[in-house]
Amino acid sequence: MPTFKLPTEDALAKILEMVAPNSSAASTAADAGSLVYAAEFEDDEGQLVSLCLADIAAAAGLGCALSMIPPGGAEDMRSEGLSEIAEANLYEVMNMLSTVYMTESTPHLKLTKLVKIEDCPAANEDRFEVGDWSLDLGAYGTGTLSFRTV
Repeated sequence: MPTFKLPTEDALAKILEMVAPNSSAASTAADAGSLVYAAEFEDDEGQLVSLCLADIAAAAGLGCALSMIPPGGAEDMRSEGLSEIAEANLYEVMNMLSTVYMTESTPHLKLTKLVKIEDCPAANEDRFEVGDWSLDLGAYGTGTLSFRTV
């Protein structure tokens, strides 16, 4: 099975800048906290090789920032759950984040689905290398992403 890379701060910052321009930053986190969404990534052989898990704050902030839903909407979604549009936007952000796992020496991987964490048994497996990141999305708030890869 191929080995993919955990994201670097620079690679993650480039994606975040596209989603929430002029107001985003990422730093390593000691603990990912309560994660609610899981993006699953597979290699060309259909093997699950990477995950990106998000807490509700990151999911709401990223999902709203992509299509410039007002920041107040992201705040509401932290307690009420994501709207259909914000969830579709989060899927697109996760698709963008697929690039942070790859380098010139790794094979291709692709986003296959975005699910609630309880529908992703692999999120509890210890076969993955883990990298947790705290996000600051400016007006869209803060949150946490947990990257996992083989």
